[in-house]
Amino acid sequence: MSTNKKILIISLVLIAGFSITIANLIKIQLFEHDKWESVAKKQTQDREYSKPLRGIIFDRNMKPLAINHFNVSVKVIPKRIKNADSVAFLLASALNSNKEKYLRILEMDTDYEVPLENNIYLENTTLLDEINSDGVIITKSAFRYYPYGKLASQIIGFTKNDKGKTGVEYTYERDLAGKCGMMIMQKDGNGNRRPFQGFRNQFPEPGSNIVLSIDINLQRILEEELEKGIFQSKSKSGKALIVSVKTGEILAMSSYPTYDPNNIKSSDTVGMKNRVITDQFDPGSTFKVITASGVLDKNLAGVNSEINTENGLYEFNGRVLKDEYGSSSMSFRKVIEKSSNIGVAKLSEMLGKNELFRYARNFGIGSYTGLELDGEVKGTLKHPQQFGKGTLQFMAIGYEVSVNLLQMAMVYQCIANSGIMMKPIIIKRLISSSGERINENYPVPVRQVISKKTSKIVTDLLEGVVNNMGTGTEAALEYITVAGKTGTTQFNTGDGYISHIHNSSFIGFYPAENPTVLVAVFLDEIKDEKFFGGLVAAPIFRRISKRLIDYVGIDRINSNDLFNEGYYKHSEDILNVTNLNNEIPDIKGMDLYNAVNILEERNIHFEIDGFSDKNKIPQKKYIVAEYSKRKKEGDIRYVSVKIREINRNEKNVLLKVPDVTGLSIRKAIGKLTSEGYSVEISGSGRVQSQIPEPGTELRQTRKIKLFCKGKKS
Repeated sequence: MSTNKKILIISLVLIAGFSITIANLIKIQLFEHDKWESVAKKQTQDREYSKPLRGIIFDRNMKPLAINHFNVSVKVIPKRIKNADSVAFLLASALNSNKEKYLRILEMDTDYEVPLENNIYLENTTLLDEINSDGVIITKSAFRYYPYGKLASQIIGFTKNDKGKTGVEYTYERDLAGKCGMMIMQKDGNGNRRPFQGFRNQFPEPGSNIVLSIDINLQRILEEELEKGIFQSKSKSGKALIVSVKTGEILAMSSYPTYDPNNIKSSDTVGMKNRVITDQFDPGSTFKVITASGVLDKNLAGVNSEINTENGLYEFNGRVLKDEYGSSSMSFRKVIEKSSNIGVAKLSEMLGKNELFRYARNFGIGSYTGLELDGEVKGTLKHPQQFGKGTLQFMAIGYEVSVNLLQMAMVYQCIANSGIMMKPIIIKRLISSSGERINENYPVPVRQVISKKTSKIVTDLLEGVVNNMGTGTEAALEYITVAGKTGTTQFNTGDGYISHIHNSSFIGFYPAENPTVLVAVFLDEIKDEKFFGGLVAAPIFRRISKRLIDYVGIDRINSNDLFNEGYYKHSEDILNVTNLNNEIPDIKGMDLYNAVNILEERNIHFEIDGFSDKNKIPQKKYIVAEYSKRKKEGDIRYVSVKIREINRNEKNVLLKVPDVTGLSIRKAIGKLTSEGYSVEISGSGRVQSQIPEPGTELRQTRKIKLFCKGKKS
């Protein structure tokens, strides 16, 4: 082969190779640029996240209940530090170390990260937070610490892997967690890392702080006396709480057994439950105040009316009621003081099933209280259509109905507060990390359940339970008049009652003439012969109250300013609570069953298109399609309702989740339940967000969780 041919072949090969190379470069630059840029970044860059400080949880007096302890690592990039001497001094002060040791490292001539300290424990990082230099990289590995151990642990909750698992830690995870920071780190060929100059660092945003309504000193009193009382009475467990009568604020709340969030054991699962809101039970005789309130409020009898108590044995509808105190008759007053089952059953017959249901519902039975914690059960309250033979009489004395302890406590709060029921509050306010108030929970009146006159009469009857040789004499206090009621029931297994195991309770408030504080105590599964509420629960109430009075002072108890600062700021709104009952609510889109209950609660007259008999209205298959408001016979409020049928049997049909953000809780629940979804509420006020998000396709059987915040509307 000639030389020219060889040159030609080599040239063609080189040209072809060069062309292929050029083509690949064009392909990479024009068509695969994003792909290879991503590959290059993965090889030379990575993201470094910095966790924010979790918000602190305080009691009402700003005592920290949940704080952050830290393991801290510090790295420096010496060339980027402008004033090495000053930074060395700040680091030494913050880390309790030697300035000269740090200064030698900071004066190194290097542009790479140099470890300074690794995983050292710091209880306080305030000084470290003040170091503001691009050349100092601080990594905090926070862990949660609870200074008071098991005190209020069921309210506060605990965290795992930096996420809240129970209590306030869980319910307010979004507020407490804060937002992570991020830094892009550049790697060179030797693997050294340095901050990428083309990216502006995103610094972590600390979580919000939360102030609870509880007083940790009252919490200690409550937990100590509850535990002591459980052992003395040979009870399996128990629960108790203290409430501010005029504001509805929870001042202390606990159940036993409990747990220490700083030292969690596998056996602590039972103690983690806040049984005050998660457990339901037959209330027994504490429920009798609802029956008595209804009869008095409707003027069906007076406190001196004689009630036929059948010599202690009452047979009706194939069922039997007995009294501990056999008597042919008793006055209304004695019926309550001696807790006569037969007497209260006779009162319920005066009231009737529809009115007993209405008063029970208005007192909050069978409804969520709205407390800002997850896990609350709403109990059970039979609708009059579900009443069987004897249900009226047995419900009147606290059977065939179930409640949680907070619900029953708020019944007595309502009676003590001139008939005005308040929403229970456990979160007083949210505060930003810089100290600004984000949200404030003010006292919220729910409704005027009974008249002020009726509340005074019932309070007088409850005072007699304690002071007139009634069932609650063991609850009496020196110098302060107590009003309260005992309760005793056989233990309900769910399948029936066990006659030799009992639950006992006492709920009371004081001073009776102008109530400030309410204390509720409940003991589970007492196997001792001494099981009556007046013998085991009332003494616990007394011991808690004596220590509470010693703590705050008897003058403050009587002065009516104790724990009531929120009340005075908004007393005008609270005193005008009757306006709430005069409004006709927006019920369009609600499940018919819920709509009817709301109308009955507010004593609004209504008719339903197509159904003349209210007792035969099909409750489960219809929603309110349209309603009109009008007056009939003067000022009587009247609503005409049109309904439409819905089909909830198409289990395989996918529907889009409605958007209820911005709505009030009641409207949101109405909208979701009308379309077949179940609802779980977190927080109070208006809906801020929801899970699953609006537009998500779900089957109707799924649950929607609503996150709410702000003042109730």
